[in-house]
Amino acid sequence: MELIDYVRIIRRRWALITVVLIACMAGSFGATKLQTPRYAATTRLLVSGSSSVSAIDEISRRQLAIQRATSFAQIASTAPAVKAAYDAANAAAGPFSKSGYPSLSADADGTDPFIVIRVTDTDKRRAQAVANSVVSTLPRVVSRLDQAPSATPEELSTLEPAGLPGGPYSPNPKRNLLIGFVVGLALGLGSGFVREALDRRLRDSEDVEQATGVSVLGVVPTEMSEVRIPVQTHPMSLRAEAYRKVRTNLTFTTGHGIPKSILVTSAISGEGKTTLATNLALACEKTGQTVALVDADLRRPMVADCLGLDSRIGLTNVLAGAATLQDVAQRYGDTRVDVIACGPIPANPSELLGSERMTYLLDELQHRYDVVIIDAPPVLPVADALVVAVHVEAVVLVAKVGDTTVDRLRRAKDAILKVQGNLVGVVPNAVVQREDSAYAYAYRYRSRKDQDSLKLYTKQARTPEFDELPDEIRPAGAPKADADASARPDFTDLESKDVSPLRGGRGRRRAAVDADDPTR
Repeated sequence: MELIDYVRIIRRRWALITVVLIACMAGSFGATKLQTPRYAATTRLLVSGSSSVSAIDEISRRQLAIQRATSFAQIASTAPAVKAAYDAANAAAGPFSKSGYPSLSADADGTDPFIVIRVTDTDKRRAQAVANSVVSTLPRVVSRLDQAPSATPEELSTLEPAGLPGGPYSPNPKRNLLIGFVVGLALGLGSGFVREALDRRLRDSEDVEQATGVSVLGVVPTEMSEVRIPVQTHPMSLRAEAYRKVRTNLTFTTGHGIPKSILVTSAISGEGKTTLATNLALACEKTGQTVALVDADLRRPMVADCLGLDSRIGLTNVLAGAATLQDVAQRYGDTRVDVIACGPIPANPSELLGSERMTYLLDELQHRYDVVIIDAPPVLPVADALVVAVHVEAVVLVAKVGDTTVDRLRRAKDAILKVQGNLVGVVPNAVVQREDSAYAYAYRYRSRKDQDSLKLYTKQARTPEFDELPDEIRPAGAPKADADASARPDFTDLESKDVSPLRGGRGRRRAAVDADDPTR
């Protein structure tokens, strides 16, 4: 995986990561509030040995003091020493509430005759008093526990008395929140990546292409998902352009242009195969081709409802011999698209679609029309689409991103290839544009307002009412009502000039200009 793949996973799983992070930080904050504040008081003691002043005795005295400091430190944290220090503090600065003995720790590094006493307690006054009373109680505890006589007396003195703690050392809110943030971020990222690994649903067009090993013919976005036929009603939308891109890419799947017969199917129902078939038929019709749109989904037909046509008579009537193709073909509006609806739903759809009459009907449709587009049932639930796939020139598989799983899509592809169907490509549907790399450089179309303004200008520019054009839709450079009429372009001489070279594009336009101007 590349870095961009990790970024996409984080973008897709940001909600889970955020929830885990907030939960950990909230737990850290709650634990901080529930903890009882504890205060720490620290004192530093000096251990002295024999009072001899000779050089040799001085070295021995220092070594003895270091050894004693280590022994005292070990005894200072025992229960008898803590109890003695607590009783002395209670008698001197008390009385304190009986809520357990404080925690006492002593440390000696073994190189210097110093002992660091640290007392922690929920009462800061008691922590200070206990720390300061150790210097007087510890020698008595050591003498009571050490039964062997000592040659030189040991003494303890205070170097740094314990002061009153200004605030609790525990809990530390900033440290706890930082720990909660780090732990929450790590757990959130881990949860996101684990969830991504366990999620078998398709997420973008790259997942679809990797799962099938078949090229993607086009990516249909979620834009205007409530519109059924955007190719007809919203031709400038990104979704309509996606269907036109599918049409264009289909022309490169064969050596003679777009396939004569195209079967559109999916792995399961509800993936947008009917919408693709309908818009693909209208997109092909826009190029001047005659198109036959056949609703071969004899279980849940949707083509007639999508186009607002009659579904009571159609394909099943022809297959049953009760009607001819001319009887059931319905022209959609003023287009060159003839729709063959499903007709009455039969009891044996697979047998009808696999009959010889269906084969003859497909041959007749391919003979009469430039393109035949068939909306077939899903591949996995029933075998209807597979029996028709062997008689068409191309099969297009639709996969709804975010719903279809990788396993379902692969099983559908294998089922089509197993019957020798010509699977030419796959179309990811309902793709979220911000998450799919196919829309990283999405073309920015004119807005609806700009289109209406342009149409109005084009219509009025050919009439005397051109001067009445509102300023908000007047194109840059257009003359206003009070402008001199000589500022308008004069097209009166166009009829007397040979403008046929202008029809060939920019190259011919340049050739025509050069011919008129011999100096160029």
